[in-house]
Amino acid sequence: MKSWPILLSCLPFFSLVLAPGCSSDAPADENDTLFVGDEDMTKLDDGKSDSSVEAVIVNFEFDGELITTSTWNPKSKVQDQFLYTIGHLNGDRSVARLDLVELTNIQTTQQDGKVKISYHAKLPVAWGKRDSIPTSYNLKLPRDVSYEGLEAFTTKYSHDCVDSGAHDVDSGSMWYYYRPSAYRCKLAEADVVATTATVGLSDMNTTGKYPEYHKIWEDDALRVVAVFGKYEDGATTSSDAGIAVYNRFVGGIKSELSSFSLVTTPAEVPSSPGIATPDIAFEATLADGKKVYVTALLVDNVRTAGATFDARYEALSTQADLIVYNGHAGLGANVRALATKGQWAKGQYVMAFLNGCDSYTYIDSALFDAHRAVNSDDTVGTKYVD
Repeated sequence: MKSWPILLSCLPFFSLVLAPGCSSDAPADENDTLFVGDEDMTKLDDGKSDSSVEAVIVNFEFDGELITTSTWNPKSKVQDQFLYTIGHLNGDRSVARLDLVELTNIQTTQQDGKVKISYHAKLPVAWGKRDSIPTSYNLKLPRDVSYEGLEAFTTKYSHDCVDSGAHDVDSGSMWYYYRPSAYRCKLAEADVVATTATVGLSDMNTTGKYPEYHKIWEDDALRVVAVFGKYEDGATTSSDAGIAVYNRFVGGIKSELSSFSLVTTPAEVPSSPGIATPDIAFEATLADGKKVYVTALLVDNVRTAGATFDARYEALSTQADLIVYNGHAGLGANVRALATKGQWAKGQYVMAFLNGCDSYTYIDSALFDAHRAVNSDDTVGTKYVD
């Protein structure tokens, strides 16, 4: 899968036991729709492309602008503005691939003591409603992306222009909760840049392709590393969703493997291990002699989990066939942090399942870069990772 391929389900058990990702069923404003035929979704080459059970990858093309206080690194200013596409598109059960945006015709001019930056953008978007793909999409993004501008935007709109479940909204999270189509949201024309994106199908789409499952059993062993983050840092009981799903996963794995000469570390695994047993290893021998190793880890969050977790994860990742993360994306911080951790072995193929809100938009090239660095036959970094 070209770029970051996210496995929406890899093994039936994992798809059942893991908590679902974030979604919204808010409607889009657009009426005209695109038709997607088989020829749009089938690749004949051997390369990797993005694939989804629910979404279709489209390109949004549009002209935009913003104002700020500095001419330094205009692309980063556009990226700051594009963070608001996350909440914007979440309202339509969709999300953009921000690391793959193509920016052209970037112009900077002085305007009333500030800097105006204009640009043309081509933004890949995973559109979450396969049978209702609009031919155009109306974007409303903050006009002033300076620190002061975004603070003012948050103060003015953090009550009426956010998701109904928003909480503790500040300028560092406003973009995540941003819902310009909310019923009570009335955006002043001077505060936003309104632009209409032309929507077209992306050549990233593919179907009929799968992770390289055959590579998992090349050494007659399946090695799984499953990392769970708590819903709230510092939580101690199963009332926390993260702890609850960790307990459920551990119980499910124990049940699945119990008839296969199962050995666990620790030797006794409680029915609700939680924070008392945050590191559990399972080893089983199948009827045909093949081995299954599963390690389940529970942390507050992967970004601040500390040196002990980092060392444990590094040792496990070297031979891992499947890495699962289930928890908060941390507004991108946790997803990107996990991608930078680990130790990769030459020729070792791994599947990665990042089950956090908006992982598709937060991921960067760190995992690919790390795999490319240890594999001289992989100039892109995706040959040994899905």
